[in-house]
Amino acid sequence: MHLGIRNAPPFGAGFVKDTYDEFGDPIDKFDAFYIDVYEVTVGRVKEFLKSSGYKPDKPINWVELY
Repeated sequence: MHLGIRNAPPFGAGFVKDTYDEFGDPIDKFDAFYIDVYEVTVGRVKEFLKSSGYKPDKPINWVELY
């Protein structure tokens, strides 16, 4: 039976290592770094939202912007 998968090992052949390394190089450690010109903390953003009355278009859960 052909399922459109090329070069697939037979069922039960075990783990086959891919040639693409999804993890890349090891992680480098840094003391500190800047993402933007100004450092802004979560607390400062919360303060801004509360004092300005600004309402974002989508809810913020501090992990993802929906």
